[in-house]
Amino acid sequence: MKFKPTVFLDVDGVINSLNHLFTGGRVEFGWPTPPHEAGHYTVWVPEYMPHLVQAMYRSTDLHWLTTWRHQANKHISPILGIPGDVPVIDDNTNSRSVSWKFSACIEPARQATENGHTVYWVEDFNGYPHKGLEGLVIQVDTSANREDVLLPQHLPAALLQHLYDKGEYEGPSYVSPPNPTLGRYPATDTASLHGSSAV
Repeated sequence: MKFKPTVFLDVDGVINSLNHLFTGGRVEFGWPTPPHEAGHYTVWVPEYMPHLVQAMYRSTDLHWLTTWRHQANKHISPILGIPGDVPVIDDNTNSRSVSWKFSACIEPARQATENGHTVYWVEDFNGYPHKGLEGLVIQVDTSANREDVLLPQHLPAALLQHLYDKGEYEGPSYVSPPNPTLGRYPATDTASLHGSSAV
């Protein structure tokens, strides 16, 4: 059976390294992670990330699932070097909370599954993935061990290999997790991230 992945992709805590954001870049990390202006905000993106997401764009059915909503195409896609036409999963509200994502992703996930796709939701779940999505979505936690950014090894082996084989990914398969030299940022509701990352 042909492997057909669909990826629901978050921004903050996935593309945007929160440890770098909340320590001003004072993080021990093996990859350069420069800050980028994204509208009125700043995001910190490891240099391997554009290659990883470009491979997703080329070889998966990629969707944004983020509180950035349609602003992700305007501000985050150019940083990653992908076109600004990635479909956005949205609940059509202006909520800055993250709670809407669960219900909003169910129908797109069900449709993708019915079309024979394997669905991955890449999100900083902080060790607490959603219950009720078993058999529908594979949840990829980028913060189970306080990494707070997508590392290649977070991706299940089948998806990562697909990115190498079909997405022309040529980046690392393993990256040592970041280690904030000032300690991890204090616990916060990710709804406040945009305000905290103002340029």
